[in-house]
Amino acid sequence: MRKQKNKLKVFISSKTGETLADQKYVLARIAAKETLESTGLFEVYSFESEGPSTSSALNHYTWGLKESDICVFLIDNKDGVPLGVQVEIDTVKKYKIPSLYYFCQSDEKKKTQTQIDLQQSTQPKFSIINSFSEFIENCATHLLSDVLLTYKQMNKQINETSNIMDETFASTREALNSESKSAAQSEKINTNPSLLLDKERLSNAVCRNYFSYLLFGTKQKNFEEKDFDYYCSKFLSIIFENESIESFNMTLFLDNLKLQLPDAYYKVVEKRWLSHQKYLLKQYDESLKLLKEAFDMAKSLNGEIAEWLIQDILIDLRNRENSIAETKNEYIFESASQKELENRLEELYYPLIDRKEKNLMEWIEKERQKNEMRSYSSWSSYGNLFFLSNLIADIYYQAMLFGSFTHVTRIYSLIQKLSYQLSKFTDYWPSVMLLLKTTIVTLDYKKVTQITRNFAEMMEKMNEEDAKDVYEFSNNAKLTQNQFKANLISMSEIGYYLSDADFIQYWNSLKSKIRSWVIEENSMVSLQSYIFRCIKRINGRIEDDYIVDFGLSILDSSKKRYYDDVLKLLSENYVDYRLVNVDNSNKLIQVLINHLTNNTDFNEIRRVQSIFVLLKNESYEMRQEMEAFIQKEWPEFYLTEYTFEKYEDKESSQSLIESRIEEIKNRNIHQGKNGIYHGYTNDPYVQTEIILKESDGMIKTEVIDELFIATANSIITNNQLVEDKLKAYCLAIFLTRFDTNIIERNKVIVDRIINYEDYESAQESMISYTDSTTLVFAHFVLLECLGKKKFNGILEVISTFNEAGRQIEGCKIINRFLYNYKKLPVKQNLESLFMQCSLLWVNSDDIDVRWYNIQILIKLMERKKYRKIISQNLVGVMNRDNAIVKSQIAHKIDFIADLDAEVGRTIYEIAKNDNNFAIRKIAANKGHHFMK
Repeated sequence: MRKQKNKLKVFISSKTGETLADQKYVLARIAAKETLESTGLFEVYSFESEGPSTSSALNHYTWGLKESDICVFLIDNKDGVPLGVQVEIDTVKKYKIPSLYYFCQSDEKKKTQTQIDLQQSTQPKFSIINSFSEFIENCATHLLSDVLLTYKQMNKQINETSNIMDETFASTREALNSESKSAAQSEKINTNPSLLLDKERLSNAVCRNYFSYLLFGTKQKNFEEKDFDYYCSKFLSIIFENESIESFNMTLFLDNLKLQLPDAYYKVVEKRWLSHQKYLLKQYDESLKLLKEAFDMAKSLNGEIAEWLIQDILIDLRNRENSIAETKNEYIFESASQKELENRLEELYYPLIDRKEKNLMEWIEKERQKNEMRSYSSWSSYGNLFFLSNLIADIYYQAMLFGSFTHVTRIYSLIQKLSYQLSKFTDYWPSVMLLLKTTIVTLDYKKVTQITRNFAEMMEKMNEEDAKDVYEFSNNAKLTQNQFKANLISMSEIGYYLSDADFIQYWNSLKSKIRSWVIEENSMVSLQSYIFRCIKRINGRIEDDYIVDFGLSILDSSKKRYYDDVLKLLSENYVDYRLVNVDNSNKLIQVLINHLTNNTDFNEIRRVQSIFVLLKNESYEMRQEMEAFIQKEWPEFYLTEYTFEKYEDKESSQSLIESRIEEIKNRNIHQGKNGIYHGYTNDPYVQTEIILKESDGMIKTEVIDELFIATANSIITNNQLVEDKLKAYCLAIFLTRFDTNIIERNKVIVDRIINYEDYESAQESMISYTDSTTLVFAHFVLLECLGKKKFNGILEVISTFNEAGRQIEGCKIINRFLYNYKKLPVKQNLESLFMQCSLLWVNSDDIDVRWYNIQILIKLMERKKYRKIISQNLVGVMNRDNAIVKSQIAHKIDFIADLDAEVGRTIYEIAKNDNNFAIRKIAANKGHHFMK
């Protein structure tokens, strides 16, 4: 038989080891390899049969797996899923490698967690076997059957797919075939006829190959001819591989550029490129001088240079002036180049770049709509997408040809847009990683955060190698200040995923730059938000003394513009003051007291008060000095908040609640009066709930009743903003669960609530995040607490909670309702309803919904009848969700373990080995619970 080409590469994964018991796995892998390869269709990776390698065994395994077309898992339930096999399972999920799973139950019937996870309808079908010989006998047959089934499924969709691809390629072919004609027509309109570039000059095979590799992982080809295309591709290493401008041979690049352009164009573009070179070398004045000369030359050539090119030079000049001004803390409201741009008579249009970018954006939008409207039963797959990478390569090539630095750097944004679409539709890991990396380099940290929050599995799949890759890519941002920003953004998002060694290396480098920024007299103001945000985002992995030192270094300086940010940082629980040394604590007190001398800023005073409350390690003498200062300056604060938080004093906690009651009463009187509505920065409803939880029965009954009455009055008045009214409902619901006799003691106000019919009415502000529907739900839940049967109403309203805002508020209300769950059983029908809603919301696309909902699941786990299904969901969340959501479960490991020791242990083991440092740290703090 003729030897087959294009065999499918198969990777067989199972437990490894050298014990006698592990030999069954070795024999099964060898036998399955022989069976599969005997078909002539498969090529099986076998670690045992591979020769020596300079790579580590782990790297060799990983490489073999990533290169495979199919993975086969052999798992014995008795042995469970070893860490190495779990890593391989995670890898096939990450890289979307088709997989077959076999679970042997000869010695153990109980399912592994992996098998439980695979029972979801969206997961691959698995097989149960009773012996390893059954695996050897059936593996080849099952694999052949699966390959044929996949072919048949694809064949059934051939018409739909063909139509899609024919349409796509037809438009692409039309665009490509008419490229030369379109270019000529566009140039005739936009420029002198001397610039009619033929197809040969527009050829860029090397650049196209590079972008197809970058976007789709295709093999890079070797090109022998060192022409203009070749040198353009060499500049890509500066954009994507962190090479310095010094490594680029500008002379040879310009020599080849000269062969492409008419002499007049070449002289202008040459100056542009020399200007760009100086810019990247931070020779800013020389850079601006050359760019202005390029503009003056183009303008003076009496129509020989295309109008679009003249305007493009002006755009580069404007952007560069703004960028250089930023380094000097200057802001240019309207530069001369901007004015010149506005005075140009012709509308700016790039003949080829605009056409190709339009094609790219049209494809992305078309696919987005198609995916959103696709029927659940339809099937589709992207075919050859090289035409997309070619479009980006062509845009880049044109930008290089005419020296447009703005368009060269915009390549990141184009790739970001394309990789976003590919990530949303395919969830292909390399596309997701490229999306994150290119977004970071665009320096849009808000968008980066949105991506890491909304691509939940992105951060779950990320390991320390991926994190290092992301951070290293951030070095591609050009100019020192932009690279620093990109590094800070990157560290903010992936700092918890780096290995210890990589984190120390990168953080030490960032600390040095931050220190220089603090010391420098005229340091860049625009770096402020990036630096503070980074420290906040990774505060759990950096020393608390460092954060205090950083804050002190600014407060000790004359940089008053940063004082507010420092006080926010030090007062908002980013520092564990138990771990701050005595010297730093003492110094902080002294600096803050000095800072407040003659200071009347209310916000700063409140933040300093919070810091004084949080401090833990000051010396006795310094505490005396601090408390003397507090008593003198803020006697009321000392007797209430400070004494309560610091010493858990009964009288102060009661006084604190009384002050919040007065605040609620004041709002009830003044809010909405004369049509004026106020937005408040503090929340007395939540504050009193926290105080009551911490007071441990120290508050007098009369005070609790007064609080309940004031809160009820907030509910039964219509002059409240809807969000404030919801907070009042939440507190009222909590009070009925906190004090079981409160209803009996307050019958008058309870009757008013029961008879209140205008419960849907409230004032909706322009920035309101909820609506009256949630008020109806809150009212019905409160009536349930007051002894009225409102199940049907609750069911009717909660069925409309189909968007994130309502679901989040619903979670908050349900959580209050479930307070004191053990002592106050919930009616079975309500309990079942909330359980069903929670199981639906656990898979919400919105991370905030999932975060709030986890609290409901953990609370409902107290009921034994729900424990099994909730346990499966909690373990599933720990295996797949964002660390922000997982942290909710990790913090409750001991509580879960008390309810179900085995589930608690499972979650602890997952958390202990999590890729995220913060989750591992939480697990480490909970470890003592499992060592009893």
